[in-house]
Amino acid sequence: MRSLILKVICGVPQGSILGPILFLVYINDIKYCTNLSLLSFADDTTLYMSHANLTVLYNTINNELIKLNDWFCANRLSLNVKKTKYALFSPSIKISNLPQNTAITLNGINLIRVGNDQPEKAIKFLGIQMDQNLTWKHHINTLKSKISRSLFALNRVKNILPHDILKSLYFSLVQSHLMYGIQAWGSSIHINKIESIQKRAIRIINNKVYNSHTDPLFRQNNILKVRDLYQFQNALFAHDYKHITLPRSFRTYFTEHNQNKTSFRHPDHIFRHIPRTKFSSLLPSHQVPMIWNSLSNDMLSIQNRNIFKFRVKKSFINSYNIQVENCRNPMCPECPRRPIN
Repeated sequence: MRSLILKVICGVPQGSILGPILFLVYINDIKYCTNLSLLSFADDTTLYMSHANLTVLYNTINNELIKLNDWFCANRLSLNVKKTKYALFSPSIKISNLPQNTAITLNGINLIRVGNDQPEKAIKFLGIQMDQNLTWKHHINTLKSKISRSLFALNRVKNILPHDILKSLYFSLVQSHLMYGIQAWGSSIHINKIESIQKRAIRIINNKVYNSHTDPLFRQNNILKVRDLYQFQNALFAHDYKHITLPRSFRTYFTEHNQNKTSFRHPDHIFRHIPRTKFSSLLPSHQVPMIWNSLSNDMLSIQNRNIFKFRVKKSFINSYNIQVENCRNPMCPECPRRPIN
């Protein structure tokens, strides 16, 4: 049975080539209807604002959402308020400090708040789980669960597939998850959970027992440990920044040292502000310059990105021990048994 042919009087068919372009043109002026800052990625739009006074923050956002609702009505759009959520981010915010009987509303409906005292502990932003205090604990737990499912599959085929195929599966099922957003969550104190599960993965693809030494395995397979992968990605980010290949929004992300009249050992060093708190010391704005400035002068002078990438990765790989000399486990399956001094 055929359906009737009707003319499209509003919008375009889903999945069309013109759809995404026309959508972006259609919502292009949304930023002019509000004073809130916007982050947009395809059809995902996030509004944000910061203020030291929470009462002022709530009142301002509620007033701005009224303007936003007027824009939706004028453009014949509707927002699913039940799926719209908000979160308060602060390294030290306490629930007791929140304004009493205050809520963020849109079109007369209270928006759901995500927080430590709520059923939902973290809010998802482009695949990254962001908790209230930005500890990345929930994202790392989610990541650990994803990789655990991948390890189950690897474990089932480790005796069937050759090592090269297992290594390819590692990069697609494990490494891909590790790399996504690592510059944001890689400095978390909870990263040790990812370290342990990555070691399990490297043992599986090499068909080693559960307590085998992993340093030689990482080196043999030319795979970076998760902490080194974090530093590696930050170094590449800094290299792209210095050679002006990042998007325009990142061109003023760091402060140039000549503006502060600060002398450096190398002219390519990036100025690094002294962090006032432990939280600020873990932010990319501090970590990226620190990692970049710690590289050797020869590394900093490399212009070609591929050569720089190869040299930095090689320096990390070479730091892994081929043989473990200080193993003190008398039951180690790989080291000769020797008495403990």
